[in-house]
Amino acid sequence: MVKTSFVFAAAATAFLTLVQAKSDVVDLSASTFDSHIKKEEVTLVEFFAPWCGHCKALAPEYEIAATTLKKDNIKIAKVDCTVEQDLCSSQNVQGYPTLKVFRSGSPADYSGPRKADGIVSYMLKQTQPPLTNLDAKTYSDFKTSDKVVAIAYIPAKDKDSQKIFEQVANQLRDEYTFGLVTDKKIIAAEGHQDTPSIAIYKQSDNEVVFSDAFDLTEISQWVKLNSLPTFGEIDGNTFSSYADLGLPIAYSFYENEEQAEEVERVLKPLAEKYKGKISFVKIDGSKYGQHAQNLAIPQEYPSFGIQNLEDGSKFPLLNKKATDVEAVDELTASVTDGTAQPHIKSAVAPQPNDGPVKVVVATEFSDVVLDPKKNVFLEVYAPWCGHCKTLAPIWEELGELYADSDDMVIAKMDGTENDVPPEGGFQISGFPTLKFFKADTNEMIDFNGDRSLEGLQAFIAEVTGEKADEELEQTEEAAPADEDAKEQHDEL
Repeated sequence: MVKTSFVFAAAATAFLTLVQAKSDVVDLSASTFDSHIKKEEVTLVEFFAPWCGHCKALAPEYEIAATTLKKDNIKIAKVDCTVEQDLCSSQNVQGYPTLKVFRSGSPADYSGPRKADGIVSYMLKQTQPPLTNLDAKTYSDFKTSDKVVAIAYIPAKDKDSQKIFEQVANQLRDEYTFGLVTDKKIIAAEGHQDTPSIAIYKQSDNEVVFSDAFDLTEISQWVKLNSLPTFGEIDGNTFSSYADLGLPIAYSFYENEEQAEEVERVLKPLAEKYKGKISFVKIDGSKYGQHAQNLAIPQEYPSFGIQNLEDGSKFPLLNKKATDVEAVDELTASVTDGTAQPHIKSAVAPQPNDGPVKVVVATEFSDVVLDPKKNVFLEVYAPWCGHCKTLAPIWEELGELYADSDDMVIAKMDGTENDVPPEGGFQISGFPTLKFFKADTNEMIDFNGDRSLEGLQAFIAEVTGEKADEELEQTEEAAPADEDAKEQHDEL
């Protein structure tokens, strides 16, 4: 038994070594990078770190994509940024993994999915013209050539409509495949002879047809909307497609396949009803429970809630299940017509709250931060954030320097315990976030400069139009950053 296990392990190791040896992903270094990207018409490069969890998850998908694309002579490559630090810095790599498409040496951000089939589809589009003219020989195969195919049926003499559709194809070429039919026999056979029209063909859904007046913006939005399923699954690969629509997202969280099937069955009619106004999706709560928590959606599944991505407002369905169709319909209608009140998570303000740094909570945000009589310099932090911990004593010292000011408030808000209310005018994308709100106008100014005491003072002097007090400028140097606050790359 032991001998058999040993033989199996040895064979597995040999197989793994063989697989690794036969990788179709090109390893690039500083000495080979320029020559590779310049000689390839189109190539995809991943900038990664071996310790990065997202990079590890991408690795097998990347390998499959590389092998699949090999037959189309499209090479994809990778750069280890823990080894090639200068190269990654020159390519403005700020997180892992970063993927860039190089066209004859010119870079563009990769905005496609991170599954093998999505990578393949995305890269194939980079080698093809944005719009393919179809005839009787190519038409049938083209309809099923990708997961989403948009074909316009436009008479040969209608050059204006053709030009608009070509603009749409150029605009959305990275996401979708576009074809044009001008052959009147095909147009008639497909039933599109009355007016210029567009059909979307999806491998997982029925044909959808656009026959309204041709308008660039309307067609682009229609393609984005109808390329997605009526009640689809949202995850890390599909989120950007839903976000690009600019519509609120209605999440149905589930914990098993039975619940997933149930919420789709009972809520799909509502998804049809509100299509174009709100995107209905299902989401795996066992994987994305933190997202439910961030949206204040109950983690007793199946649960439901709506998020407006534009202002970050959230509308959880409380004390009801996602399968309560009437309750979901009522909440969705109120969000759609603007009568729903967003849920605002707020801590309780400390008492007293008269320290050199004013503590802000969500329910008092307007009273403190948007007080028109005050200039307010606000830090939004997280207790676990290393950079925030390093800034904390400097921020306190800054507060002490302005403690006697009549029109200046140095403030802080725990971003893990408080939401930024809609009137705040911004969303948190990282910690610490520093914002300056000017008196009288409440104009909001981002701070992205030096976080030393001198740097913060200089910024205040600049935005208020006042010179920094000489006595305030004569301060000690800020203490060295702690280990957590050293420059580092965060995973995307």
